[in-house]
Amino acid sequence: MYGKFFASAFTGSMYGAGPDVFAVWAYVIANAVDSQVELNPRLLAGVIGMTPERAAAAIDYLCAPDAKSRSKVAEGRRMIREGEIAYSVVNHDAYRSIRSEEDRRAYNREKQREHRARVKGVRALVNDSQSLSSVSAQAVSSTQKQEAETNNTLALAGFCDRLPTKAQHLAWQMGAAQRNPEAWGASMGAILDGMDGTLTSPDALAVALTEMAATSAAPSPANVRAFLRRMKSDAARDVAGVSGGASRHDGLGQFLEKHGGTDVIGE
Repeated sequence: MYGKFFASAFTGSMYGAGPDVFAVWAYVIANAVDSQVELNPRLLAGVIGMTPERAAAAIDYLCAPDAKSRSKVAEGRRMIREGEIAYSVVNHDAYRSIRSEEDRRAYNREKQREHRARVKGVRALVNDSQSLSSVSAQAVSSTQKQEAETNNTLALAGFCDRLPTKAQHLAWQMGAAQRNPEAWGASMGAILDGMDGTLTSPDALAVALTEMAATSAAPSPANVRAFLRRMKSDAARDVAGVSGGASRHDGLGQFLEKHGGTDVIGE
């Protein structure tokens, strides 16, 4: 066993405590384990070379309160008696955790050696298994691509199946052309479910997508909602007979009348 004997012990409140105290304190530091140490005055007398009485006096000094100690833990005591010869060393863990400059350098050198060994091992492993890694990476990439395509297919299929049969193919083409078909299909489904504040029937949404395809408008969810609102407005004018002739959506009013009037498309 060993311990760290800091130079500050000679310049603090123990200054002038005498050789007996410092000798016993050195024994404590060297033999304490998990802040515990056993001190038998007769044993100390033989090990250090003093009388048992002088060893006991030194122990009493180290257990006494010290108002001038740098540490205020336990009123400045260095040790606390816990049994006949059992003692707890008050600041043992704190001082054991303090690394000297040389300790830090040695620690860093060891960690650097470990790091270099790990890097070297990884490089060797990579070189030895380069071909296998390439094949594995391709397999993972292929699997991820298949999973993405499956998710997109399911999302689009779920939305398209809710539309009239004649509009399903068009909706599928529009969704497949999106950067994120899965998100597009989910957003379109939300429009049908009224989750974004728009109450829309599958028939009305199918008409909107058809109209957008005819006008080359981008079928983004935001554009679809705006298109639905414009269709509603045009349909209302058609039903009221105020369009003044064939409008951009001529015939839409009749469709809406057939499928529930202008409330089929709403907000």
